[in-house]
Amino acid sequence: MSSFEVWAAGRPLSGVSPEALLAKVQALFPKATPAQLARFTAGTRFIVTRVPDEATAKRVVEALNKAGAPSEYVAAIAQPPAASLPGAERAEVPAKATTAPQPGRAPTKPSGAVNRSAMAGGRKPPSSVPPRKPDSKRPSLLGRTFMVIAWLLTVGTIVNLLTRDWRAIITLPALAIAIPAIARRIPIKAQAAILVGIVLAGLLGKAAIGIQHWSEHRHMVSTFEKERGTILGAMKTDIAEDRPAAALALSEKWKDVGDAEVAALGTTALKNLRATVAKGDATALRGFSEKDFPQYQELFTKLTSVAREQQEAARRKAARTVSDDCLQDSECLYQKAGADGKIACSDALSSLAEKAALHAYRWTSTLSRYSQYRYKRPGAITYLGNEMEFQNGVGLWVHQRYECDYDVVSRKVLDGRILGAAR
Repeated sequence: MSSFEVWAAGRPLSGVSPEALLAKVQALFPKATPAQLARFTAGTRFIVTRVPDEATAKRVVEALNKAGAPSEYVAAIAQPPAASLPGAERAEVPAKATTAPQPGRAPTKPSGAVNRSAMAGGRKPPSSVPPRKPDSKRPSLLGRTFMVIAWLLTVGTIVNLLTRDWRAIITLPALAIAIPAIARRIPIKAQAAILVGIVLAGLLGKAAIGIQHWSEHRHMVSTFEKERGTILGAMKTDIAEDRPAAALALSEKWKDVGDAEVAALGTTALKNLRATVAKGDATALRGFSEKDFPQYQELFTKLTSVAREQQEAARRKAARTVSDDCLQDSECLYQKAGADGKIACSDALSSLAEKAALHAYRWTSTLSRYSQYRYKRPGAITYLGNEMEFQNGVGLWVHQRYECDYDVVSRKVLDGRILGAAR
């Protein structure tokens, strides 16, 4: 970096208020302390050194002149200020200096402390200018690390509390470290102590839960060993008397003891229960819930589906039941036959067409193949239509008439006939 010096006139200012001059100089040197800015308004001589280049030095002189401090630019000095000079570390802050050199004579040094300020790094500021304190609002690396850990603990606490795990409340003190405004008021050692305490409390809680589970398991094993014969006998009785759900509930209750016979009986009970549910037995799961065995919801859904299918089948059967008054009523028989009669007749006529057609056949309609119907005999009707075509020897398609006799009571096709080309 080149070395340039800017010298002020060194006489008290007149015609400029200290407040206006201080505001303009503060805008020029925003990082300077109030004590350093006050030097400009005191009217003393000063030197600005270590500016980046000549253009910058001239801009500084111009700014000082506009601020009411008569200044001039002097060529670069031959030697930079000594490293031992105070105030040599602040490159952008002006300070006191020796008297400015006048044209034709060497600069003189006034009485008092050294008043020249060098602007280079690595040197201590003058004793009259207190060093700028570091920004205490910015947390250290360790503080930021603690803050991240605290946020993770806080998020975990919130999630656990939402799942009604109230033991997570022991991690709430981490919230004090997670909030920057609060964390800045807590010493870093206290933050470390809080986090270590939370971790230790979590480990101790987990260990306590593990000990509790181990104690409960040992008690369960001890109880099962005493009552093993009674438990196995009850499971076998439930399976034999067609109460598989009760046997499955006992198997689920004692599964943690690791007994092979209990597991085998539980498998048999589940198999039998699935078979009972498939039959639609509504009493299969009565008195039980998903707390008794984990397969309850699956079996209940299956039972509901089977019961619905059985109800639908019963409804269809009741709809197909033909009363005595309907046996000789063609319209009533047609309604009772429904779609079942049309589908059965279409299958029968398709089989006939495969044998009767010389080349090929096709249906020209899917939904309305039968345009008419008539009474055949008590309980039976005849469907009539002409939505079938045969292909002749020259490739043309010719409509065919057909009939189908259908017994509504037995739900069977009595006869099917293809009558020939439609007129």
